[in-house]
Amino acid sequence: MEKEIIEDYIIHYRTMALVPEFVGQAGTRVLETGGVEILALHSPLRLIKQACLHHGASLEGRYEAVKHRLDMKQKLPVPISRQEGIYAFPLLSTKRPDNIWLFYDHVDRAVANQPNASSTVYFYNGQWLPTDVSAGIINQQILKARRCKSAFQEVHQPDISLQNIFPNAFAETAD
Repeated sequence: MEKEIIEDYIIHYRTMALVPEFVGQAGTRVLETGGVEILALHSPLRLIKQACLHHGASLEGRYEAVKHRLDMKQKLPVPISRQEGIYAFPLLSTKRPDNIWLFYDHVDRAVANQPNASSTVYFYNGQWLPTDVSAGIINQQILKARRCKSAFQEVHQPDISLQNIFPNAFAETAD
């Protein structure tokens, strides 16, 4: 299958994985639902940073929020867009050029490939991605992303009680 080449790819709800690909320069093989593969002309980390800014905050700001809320320190998940339910997580250190990013809502499970330490990530739609990362590490990252999504969705549920919508209607009057 020939990949579509896009210079300014924007991460969205169909994005499943960002895999680094070096073709003369740092690029990214983007896996989307429906079997779509795209070659983006920027590194995975740059795409993550752009997506965060596109949704209103810097990657560093998202990291600070996750550290504060969940007391995590390494390989942090990123709440790219709470409204669209886009949560990404790295498999390795984000400083490594070979780091793969996965998107929580699409990942079903990671299965170890015997006898080595590699594994295969299976997505809910039946697609799969071989990695050099152990299933144990990937499953730890999936759990971190689950905690992140739960914490940030819980915190940002709107309060739609009538008292908050019509505060003057519930104010006590002095007779």
